[in-house]
Amino acid sequence: APHYIDNHRRHLGPRKVAICRAAHLWRHYLDSLVQCMFVRFSEHQVIEAVRAVTGWDTTTVEALMVGERAVTLARAFNIREGFTRADDQLPQRFFQPTTAGALKETAINPEDMDRAIHIFYRQMGWDSETGVPTAEKLEELEMEWVIEELAKAGITAP
Repeated sequence: APHYIDNHRRHLGPRKVAICRAAHLWRHYLDSLVQCMFVRFSEHQVIEAVRAVTGWDTTTVEALMVGERAVTLARAFNIREGFTRADDQLPQRFFQPTTAGALKETAINPEDMDRAIHIFYRQMGWDSETGVPTAEKLEELEMEWVIEELAKAGITAP
């Protein structure tokens, strides 16, 4: 039987999910800028570059909202195209013990990962069971039109 990771630094609770969420939103923001992921500019450098190029007095908070809009729109598109909660799974090998390294003979607990996915959905403003973006979140992001597009596909934004 695998020894599941139980160290608090590796715990998949709300704080860790929030950190992953922020990194996820930042990555989507950088993708929307079409910035090469191999060039490691600091957050400050990226924001300053966007300000210099566009003349906008943008902030990190606004950048994360752009990332949130991008990932939420991608999620709505995938839901419309038939993706479900069942598609948000890691390969089974992630739940098997590692054979070497600092985490030798440890594995991700599948129940902890499932719980982390539900937490991520809630933090994103998506339905915690289905992952469908909520009408409230879509309205917050000024994406009400997505509610109508989902409805055309027979999907109700909760």
